[in-house]
Amino acid sequence: MPVSSSPTTAYLLVIHGSRDPRPAAVAQQLAAQVSHQLSNPDFSVPLVDIACLELAPMPLHQQIVVFGDRALKAGYTTLAIVPLFLLPGVHVCQDIPEEVAIAQTMLDPCLTLQLWPYLGRIKGMVNLLAAQQVTIAQDTPTTPILLAHGSRRPGGNQPIEAIATQLDAIPAYWAVPPSLDTQMQTLAQQGTQHITVLPYFLFAGGITDAIAQKIGAMGDRYPHLTVVLGQPIGTFPDLIALLVSHLITPPHPTGSEVQAEK
Repeated sequence: MPVSSSPTTAYLLVIHGSRDPRPAAVAQQLAAQVSHQLSNPDFSVPLVDIACLELAPMPLHQQIVVFGDRALKAGYTTLAIVPLFLLPGVHVCQDIPEEVAIAQTMLDPCLTLQLWPYLGRIKGMVNLLAAQQVTIAQDTPTTPILLAHGSRRPGGNQPIEAIATQLDAIPAYWAVPPSLDTQMQTLAQQGTQHITVLPYFLFAGGITDAIAQKIGAMGDRYPHLTVVLGQPIGTFPDLIALLVSHLITPPHPTGSEVQAEK
C-alpha cells in the first residue's frame, strides 16, 4: 500500500556508478517502486530518480543541478539526496557532501537540498540479511560469512564487524584482509561442511561475479565443503519498504539541510 510523502519533496537516489549496466538498471527499478510507494491521492507520483557519483557523463553536482531544475519546474521546494551506499567510507563522508555543496551554489535559492543518511545506516538492514540467512540455511546448520567490499579508512570496517556480530557471522572483505579466501580456507581446514556467504553489496556486478567464481574454485579444492552465495541486497523485496520508511523520516540530526545561496 502506498504511503504518504511530502508533496513538496523530490528524491534523488545516488549510487556509486559502474560500467556494468546492471546496477543502474536495478537502481532505476528501485526508484520507480519507491515513487509508487510514496504516492498519495493529493500528489499521485512523486519525483524520484537516480544519479551516479562516478562513471557518469557529468559529475554528480551537475546531475543534482539538472534534477533540481526539473524539480523546481514541477513545483517542488525540497530535494532530498539519498546516498544508496552501505558503508560510511570516503564517498559518503566526503565526496557526496562536497558535490552537494557545489550544487547548492548553482541552484535556485528557492530549492532546499537535504542530504539524507546513507542507506547502510538503517537498522533494518540487519534484519534483511538475517532473513536471507534463514532462507538459505533452512534446516541445515551453516556457518555464515558476511562479505563486504572493505575500507582502508580507519574505523571504516567497524559497521561490518558490528553487523557480523549481530548475525553471528564471520566478517570478510573483498579489498582488505581478512579476505573471503582466507576465511573459507580456515573454516574448511577446521572441518566446516556448510558455509553461507552473505554479500554486503547492493547490486550485482563485476565483484559479485568474481565472488561466485572464487566460491566455485573453493568447492573444487575442498569437495566436502558446500558454499551457498546469497543475493545482493538490492534484490530483496523488503528493501523497498525499508527505503520508503527511511525517506519519510526526517534526516536530522544525521543528515544536513542546505539551501542555495543567493
